[in-house]
Amino acid sequence: MDALAILWNVVLFAGLIALAAGYFERGNRCHLYRILGLLLLAVFFSGEIVRIIREGKDLWNVTFTALTPPIFLFVAWQEWLSYTWHEDHRSLRWLVGTAWIAGLIYYTFARIPAMTAGLVYLTASQTIWFGQMFGYGWDFRIGAVNWADDPLSVGIKGSPVNIILGCTGIEAIVIFVGAILATQLVADPWAGYRNADSPKFLRYRAMSGHERVARALLYTMSIIWVGNLVRNVGIIYLVDVKGWDFDVVHGDIGKGSSFIILLVLAFVTFNLLPEMLDNISGLYDLRARLSPEERAAVEAEKAAKERAEKEREEAERAKGEKAEGKGPKKGADGKDGMEGKDGKPPPGGSDVGDGDGMASPSESDDDFDA
Repeated sequence: MDALAILWNVVLFAGLIALAAGYFERGNRCHLYRILGLLLLAVFFSGEIVRIIREGKDLWNVTFTALTPPIFLFVAWQEWLSYTWHEDHRSLRWLVGTAWIAGLIYYTFARIPAMTAGLVYLTASQTIWFGQMFGYGWDFRIGAVNWADDPLSVGIKGSPVNIILGCTGIEAIVIFVGAILATQLVADPWAGYRNADSPKFLRYRAMSGHERVARALLYTMSIIWVGNLVRNVGIIYLVDVKGWDFDVVHGDIGKGSSFIILLVLAFVTFNLLPEMLDNISGLYDLRARLSPEERAAVEAEKAAKERAEKEREEAERAKGEKAEGKGPKKGADGKDGMEGKDGKPPPGGSDVGDGDGMASPSESDDDFDA
């Protein structure tokens, strides 16, 4: 390993350690650790873009790697805003946790040859076994570890392909592992759902947080691993038997099908861990993030509108009650109910002793019937 490669590894792992420190730190300086880690990783992946283009990697690798530095720079800017505003945005903390957990696991396998060889050898042997289980590749045999290859590989004797680290599915596995382990759980994340009492959600709500995490890890890791073995067998079969072009099968069909599987797994994980979906929604909302002062102004404006609406409703209600009339009751003949049918005052409605024709002050209009 030359000096430049060593320096590049130092930048990488220094960035991951800084992110880990920022994830576990609870004070406001956690954002400074995160900013340092994000900037270092942005530098590292900028160099990775140059490397994979030089090595002639496919469009998928180039595209996703090229998106990484600007994303890290955007998140670093958001962390600076959090530092300035003394906030700890939950979605940003989740993203930082996902990055350092996934990055540490993946690059431990990628940078330690013995671990790379072990994982690749296991994948190659299980690919052969999986194909033979469906009646294909009976003449395949596991080859030796090609330590001199860059990247390190394990050959499958009798087939036209070698297995490398990218064929193990570890990239997808570590992303899900990081995202699941970095998620902060809530006691009952379904409480506000409209159909929270449906049998489906009642089953989820009966699980503890540890059980939900364990199930999410089990489902994602096992499905990705088995799905990757199916992909490997399919690639070998299409290249070996059908004679298809390897770059088309591996780069387009293989990675396209893997992407669809990951989308399905994401929805499965969201059912078990809706907190993760909330974190993703929170990242999307960062595009319109407001400062504390701006949020206070928006809340004040909202409260003022609510008060004005309430006052308007009360005024309309009072106006309606007045229009209905709260005065003397009318008789059947349209008179005010002070006289009987013969025009004479009803019983109990005698004049006051001074003869002025006024009803007694102790009696109200409502005491009389029409």
